[in-house]
Amino acid sequence: MILDRLEHVARWPLGTAWTEIGAELGRLAAQGAELAEGEYPLPHGAKAFVQVYVSRDQAGALYENHHIMADVQTVLDGEEYMLVVDAEGLAPDTGRGGSDTEFFRETPPAAARVLLRPGVFALLLPGEAHMPCLTVERPATVKKLVVKIPARLLSPAPK
Repeated sequence: MILDRLEHVARWPLGTAWTEIGAELGRLAAQGAELAEGEYPLPHGAKAFVQVYVSRDQAGALYENHHIMADVQTVLDGEEYMLVVDAEGLAPDTGRGGSDTEFFRETPPAAARVLLRPGVFALLLPGEAHMPCLTVERPATVKKLVVKIPARLLSPAPK
């Protein structure tokens, strides 16, 4: 997982696709709460989704993991917590999921707790199970931008 401020997207050397998608991410996020709900096509087959929902308590929420797509999540309005754990060893909930997404009912003993607010992004790669949309103090309306990027397009920094 990478957690950083949106103005630092370009500092992460993850390849040409990341640079181009990151620029579009910044352009969309700069619109803040004014950005309309819906789907936005991005370069290299990536897609952005703007969602509005009420944050939820952790009870009953599930961890999710993606196999093909990387997630970039940033809040446009409001704030939420997200829990992040290594998906290895977690037992999938076989009744849910699809070709890219699997869900987990179990709650690991420890997880990273990330606060997402406007101006901050989290990049989640395959294998990083996450439980987004969690309430900070009390349930509140959140407007979020989620970008799905084919993970194969993200290249590690050269050594």
